[in-house]
Amino acid sequence: MKELFNLLGQKVRDKITGTSGVVDSLTFDISGRVRAAVNPEYDKNEAKLPNGIWVDAIRLELIGKDRVMPVPDFETLLAATKRAA
Repeated sequence: MKELFNLLGQKVRDKITGTSGVVDSLTFDISGRVRAAVNPEYDKNEAKLPNGIWVDAIRLELIGKDRVMPVPDFETLLAATKRAA
């Protein structure tokens, strides 16, 4: 499970389509499939935000070693949410 969360904020490439970008979300569905939202980098020449794609996490390969931003501490955030409820 931890390796899936480690995808967040990483630069990746989809092995099938070749699409590359940063993983900014993960989903876990009832059938056991884990999907990742991959958002391509901003293209200055086109001057618009490109559309991201959702792909099965198993299709992704890391293309960088460093995250573009740190991953939040979800356990702390969840605990704070429970206290506020």
